[in-house]
Amino acid sequence: SVRMRINGLQGAPFRSKIWIMNSSHARHRRTRLYHKKHLVRVRNTGCNAMEMQQFFGCKDIDLGITPSTNMLPIRRFNLDTGESKDLTAVWVRFPDLSVSPLAQRYTCIDTGTYLYQSIHSGYQARIIVDADGAVIEYPDAWKRL
Repeated sequence: SVRMRINGLQGAPFRSKIWIMNSSHARHRRTRLYHKKHLVRVRNTGCNAMEMQQFFGCKDIDLGITPSTNMLPIRRFNLDTGESKDLTAVWVRFPDLSVSPLAQRYTCIDTGTYLYQSIHSGYQARIIVDADGAVIEYPDAWKRL
């Protein structure tokens, strides 16, 4: 499981608590997000206790505020250099906590470097990870100190 607290969002005061529960195979099971007095619960079958067909089979969650969730598919796929894998993640946007499916692709460029692509929007980023798959650098957004 992963716990994180996020403070500040694009220069605005922001605080959120996030708990991510995964299976032993790095598959997303459930997530709880607290922001202000709102609670959003996400599972791979729905959101806030409502079943949503669009989330059935989603094994990953993508929290738009942090690249740390990129670690989940990177670790699970364990791709060889040049290999790619597509998935659909449950995408949570901040600060409104809206939720939707997001088609994604991960390609292993070399050991520790992955190309992330949002398939429908065309967005892509080169992600640098450590030996455990934790994100070290995500362009223009994140750099581990």
